[in-house]
Amino acid sequence: RVGLLRWIGPMVVGQLLGEGKKALPPADLEALNAFASQAKDYATALREAEAGEASFSQAKSAPGSLGAMPLLVLTADWWVTGRQSGLKQGSVALRQDMLTWSSRSREVIVEGCTHANLPVMRPDAVAQAVNWVIKQQ
Repeated sequence: RVGLLRWIGPMVVGQLLGEGKKALPPADLEALNAFASQAKDYATALREAEAGEASFSQAKSAPGSLGAMPLLVLTADWWVTGRQSGLKQGSVALRQDMLTWSSRSREVIVEGCTHANLPVMRPDAVAQAVNWVIKQQ
């Protein structure tokens, strides 16, 4: 209500996107900064995080619970390169678990990005993933 998010929002965007910020067209970056400067953005992110736990629990309730539905796990190379922190090491088991959800799953390591900026830095990888899933139908 006091306008603090107008200053914090662009900083959060910068932290999340890193070098990906430079890859965005100026109008897109301006729109993203405006979105990140609204309290409802953070409320939505909180609801998403709260729902994420239940969603993951449902999806992994039993190995193969997605049957033969195509499943492609895009993993930013940040998770597999560089210093292996506890968080990175923990992600290995999570990714391996996710790959058991479907009998038609695969993982693709996407180079040159982090988790947060993958769609911005590598939209080609996202498009290829979507195409792969469509072709598997």
